[in-house]
Amino acid sequence: MSFKWSDNMAIGNEVIDDQHKELFGKLGDLSEAISEGNDVELIEEVFRYLETYVTQHFSDEEKLMEECEYPEIETQKKEHAGFIEEFKAFEAEFSSKGPSSELAEKTHSWLLNWLCDHIARTDKALGLFLEKN
Repeated sequence: MSFKWSDNMAIGNEVIDDQHKELFGKLGDLSEAISEGNDVELIEEVFRYLETYVTQHFSDEEKLMEECEYPEIETQKKEHAGFIEEFKAFEAEFSSKGPSSELAEKTHSWLLNWLCDHIARTDKALGLFLEKN
């Protein structure tokens, strides 16, 4: 399962949109590696990337929401915390079992579904708020 970034996913904030594009690029790399059978080597890189990405991206989004006094900031923070909790479960599996094709596919599917849903619902609402204010 693969999905590419499209401009209709943009929320109108260059920093956040660029970070989303970067993540979709990393998901594309993982998707390509899965289809070529090279996913075991890439899964460790994806986990390292996500640790950094999650910290920076969620921090940037939440700072933006605080600055503009976004009324749904707590909803966003809860979704971010939920992502981190789920990601930690994947990390624990990775740490205990090591990289595998199964884990790569499971991680890819989860990330793609979570990200598409989060952008379409929660981040788009933030974008509309920013546009109006």
